[in-house]
Amino acid sequence: MTRAFGRILLTTDLSDLSWTALSPAVELARATEARLTVLNVLCPPDERRPAEDEERHDVARTLVNESIEPFTGKWPIDVVVSTSRDPVGEIIKQAGLLDVDLIVLAVRDSEGRERMVSPSVTEELIRRGAFPVLAFPGRILEERHHESERGTISELWVG
Repeated sequence: MTRAFGRILLTTDLSDLSWTALSPAVELARATEARLTVLNVLCPPDERRPAEDEERHDVARTLVNESIEPFTGKWPIDVVVSTSRDPVGEIIKQAGLLDVDLIVLAVRDSEGRERMVSPSVTEELIRRGAFPVLAFPGRILEERHHESERGTISELWVG
């Protein structure tokens, strides 16, 4: 039997909202026996302070590891932290290097001025990438998570 996904890439900006896609991503990885990698892309620091970049990577990796800790017993999760001035380009690059079959992320509401100025990461991934993108509406995931202790993928997709 062929697996639906060999590797799933979950992107996070370390915000609470972005982590709402972690539980369904883990559940999807388990259901399809896919490897799961969490990616955080940092914007580069001031070029005059290169030592800050290594420190920022360590802090980001620690934050990612703390966030995924409750799920590591359920399914193995790899962590990648990188730096780029073009986060979408870096996500696409890492997806290619990791040979992912699916990119998963939580999306914000379309409200707000920031959205009027620039397209969302999700839109850019769809436009620029050659990878399928599964975008969970973060606000809905947060609401469902509070309503249900289990928060299973079937409840999120069907409910």
